[in-house]
Amino acid sequence: MTPDFRKLEDEISAAKRAVYEAEHVSKRAKTSSSRMEAMAAAKQTAVKFLEENASALASQQDQIEMRVPYQMIPKGRRDSDGFQRFSYPPFSKMLVGPPASYKKKGTITVPPTLPFDAKAEAGQLSGRKPRAERGETTKEKQQPIKHWQNYAYKRPEWRGYYGMRSLVEASNSLLKTKDHGDIESPAKRSGRGYAATYLALAYSVVTSNLKRIATFFANEALRIEHSKVKHRTRRRTDNLGRPLAAALDDGPPGLKA
Repeated sequence: MTPDFRKLEDEISAAKRAVYEAEHVSKRAKTSSSRMEAMAAAKQTAVKFLEENASALASQQDQIEMRVPYQMIPKGRRDSDGFQRFSYPPFSKMLVGPPASYKKKGTITVPPTLPFDAKAEAGQLSGRKPRAERGETTKEKQQPIKHWQNYAYKRPEWRGYYGMRSLVEASNSLLKTKDHGDIESPAKRSGRGYAATYLALAYSVVTSNLKRIATFFANEALRIEHSKVKHRTRRRTDNLGRPLAAALDDGPPGLKA
């Protein structure tokens, strides 16, 4: 991903957030008229920006999808140590095929690399020295894979799991606070060993979850309580100076709201 595309995505996310905030103003929050005007202007600017850059974002997504035919294909399952075998993608699915000389017989111990060097293209053995004879300035031969992840960066599958990862990171940050276990502080778990640390962290996570559940129900009860229609005392009084009865939804005729 290029820096320009990353910057464009950040600007598009900010524009979408501005549109959402302008369309979902909280009724309970006190928003001044000047603030409402500023949000409306920001929404208009954001909508214009999204319309102008929709094609640019689509072209960048197309470039990401064009990488799929060139990606290495996982072969089998990962073993207990985490190692995974891969195979090269079929040449028939590539837009540009490799040179014909690449199909010559090569070596198994030294896989062909990208881009092709002269020795690999000619089908000869590599001229690298053994590891024991290499010096500090000896450069490693370029390998086709260095880092690997299940979902390609910025593809739809990656975006779906990235949101879940953000929730996990937010939960981990909350567990490091003093009100939710403070798992970052070793002074909070005096026990030694893996089992003691595991149990202490498990109790902290359970306690944090119970606090979140209790907070949710408390906030929900407050929301329901505040959403009820409040009946104020009537200003009019009877001949004895007592306030008249409040109008009720299910009251008798003449006293209904």
